[in-house]
Amino acid sequence: MIDMKTTRSIGHFVNTLHTLGVHMKYFLTAIIIFLLAGCAQPLSEENAKYVGLWKSNQTSLLITQAGRLEYESQKGNVSTSVSMPIKSIDSSGIQAGFLFFSSNFELQGIPKEEDGMLVLVVDGEKLYKTDELGRMPKSTKVPSLDKLQPLVTNQLSLLSKGIKEKDFTAYLEGTSMLYQSNFSAEKLLDIYKSFIENKIDIGEFMVGAFVLTKEPVIDENGFLVVSGKYQTSPNSLKFSLSYVYSHPNWKSVGANIYIDEE
Repeated sequence: MIDMKTTRSIGHFVNTLHTLGVHMKYFLTAIIIFLLAGCAQPLSEENAKYVGLWKSNQTSLLITQAGRLEYESQKGNVSTSVSMPIKSIDSSGIQAGFLFFSSNFELQGIPKEEDGMLVLVVDGEKLYKTDELGRMPKSTKVPSLDKLQPLVTNQLSLLSKGIKEKDFTAYLEGTSMLYQSNFSAEKLLDIYKSFIENKIDIGEFMVGAFVLTKEPVIDENGFLVVSGKYQTSPNSLKFSLSYVYSHPNWKSVGANIYIDEE
């Protein structure tokens, strides 16, 4: 028969083991955190160019001056999250890890300026450096003519298709949210009514590359304005298109087109 004294002793022993287990758990956690922090080495001045928060619509990469890396990405149903000290970093890649754990990220060179924004290509994906509040960047630089050509051509091609088919659904999908909030497919049918009724196919005038009639500018509202024409005869397609930067692309906020006699 077990007396009350023995019962209390057993209970005390079990509680002591439990307490030690809890303390040991937090003790080990503290050691791991301490070691993780201790493994991080500050980046050199040469590698300071990589420091910052780099983002795309689906990926976020934080590189700190203290030598830590925080990576999160959501691509389809695949989610990736990495938080580790940086072992090495150069123009070819980043190696991060601790003890038996490691992650490697391929870089395509150092950060470079593109359309007025700093870009870092990580694992084949363009990441843009955010501002001090972590916001996506806004372009302050007018794109080159090589980049304006496909931008304008694509928009006018979709507009041409919308006029021919009397359906502007595809055209609207390529425009900005600002434009979509002000114009519906039904409203565009009314706006381009004269083109539709007179069966004017603006695609017939889109021969070769267009030429600029004015120097492209980013106006006081942050809109990129591109004016030009296609050099066909006797009539030509002239246009004035406006865009707003919606990371990572320029999106249409308006189009003014007309057929003019040369």
